[in-house]
Amino acid sequence: MNGVYYIRLKNGDQIVSKMETSDDKIIMDHPLEIHMFSNIQSGKPMVNLLEWITEPFVTTQIFELSMNEVLITVPASEELVNFYENTIKRIVIFRENKKVMNDEFDSLESLDEPQHRSRNSKKYLN
Repeated sequence: MNGVYYIRLKNGDQIVSKMETSDDKIIMDHPLEIHMFSNIQSGKPMVNLLEWITEPFVTTQIFELSMNEVLITVPASEELVNFYENTIKRIVIFRENKKVMNDEFDSLESLDEPQHRSRNSKKYLN
């Protein structure tokens, strides 16, 4: 992908993503939606980046979108690029940890499964 861009869609979505153009479409790699809100305590504006389309709904983070759906694309500011890259790193780490935790849980769960024992067995408990 060429670089990180701020993308505004006609439906109002604000996205930051690695992006390249091809014919009459854009190809986004790991698009994150920009959510702006006010801090409850200070009232200061805050920004959060969330996956535009998230697991378990998709198996990829590369999306093609018709240019007809795009209002504007501009290179992202350095600050937004850093925020984007740090957020992507956190998402990757979270997914890796989640997979490890699920694998460990599955192996622990298999230990809890009752063994099939006959009533005549000395190990039969009940």
